[in-house]
Amino acid sequence: MDLAELLEHRQAAIIFDAHESLNKSRLPHYRQSHAVENTQRLTNLFRLVLQSVKTKNLIPIITFSQDLARQRYHQGFDLSEVQTAYHVLEETLWRHLTKLIPPEDYPTAFGMVGTVLGAGTDALALEYVSLASKRRAQTLDLSAMFTGT
Repeated sequence: MDLAELLEHRQAAIIFDAHESLNKSRLPHYRQSHAVENTQRLTNLFRLVLQSVKTKNLIPIITFSQDLARQRYHQGFDLSEVQTAYHVLEETLWRHLTKLIPPEDYPTAFGMVGTVLGAGTDALALEYVSLASKRRAQTLDLSAMFTGT
């Protein structure tokens, strides 16, 4: 079974566990939302991750994340709240994958999931910061931090 099939097969359990973790994080706006709404949010994000894994195309999750940043910004969500939802799903995916695949397959599986959700959180953050600062944020160049200077 390939990664996409595995994720599809485990979708219900992954969403359930991610929802439980999201509840424990006590994020103000997510606590005010109905549980069904939060589950649907996680399901939408999961489906985009699955789509990106299947197609090896990051554009749908990037576009979704940019749109989500605009929505959540205007709804008064803190950026950290929305990023936490992404991180909760990623951590849940990793927990499930470590139980379902052999260790020699971890690099590929974690690389795929991490790349997809990383692209999503980067797009989310850049769009949110652009809105907050009223100007377009450029991609951050942090290479100087790793040059030893």
